Amino acid sequence: MSRIERKKLKQMQKKRKIKNIIKMTTSFIFIIFLLILGVLTVDRNNRNMFLHKESKLFNCKKMDDNNYKIVFCGEVYDFDKEKIAVYISKSKNTIKKEIDFIRKFVKEKNTAE
Repeated sequence: MSRIERKKLKQMQKKRKIKNIIKMTTSFIFIIFLLILGVLTVDRNNRNMFLHKESKLFNCKKMDDNNYKIVFCGEVYDFDKEKIAVYISKSKNTIKKEIDFIRKFVKEKNTAE
């Protein structure tokens, strides 16, 4: 086998690996989608059959501009948009501080060597 043939063979093997990874991920996403769709369908049919209106597997309602009501597995959760925005901004600031600290630490280690 010549060097060119081995190179082509390696390229073909890389392409096959990439194709297999893409096929596996798309099939995994499709299976998860079907699973969720099936669970939601069964939930809706059972609620219709037993005439239940109050609890659902998953439901999201917008109460007003800032409040949301989410039902998940029969549990009701109330969310305030402003509180979530504040929490997210605090989390972002904390993460930025930690990343800056790590960058400074790495710079100091690289300059010390």
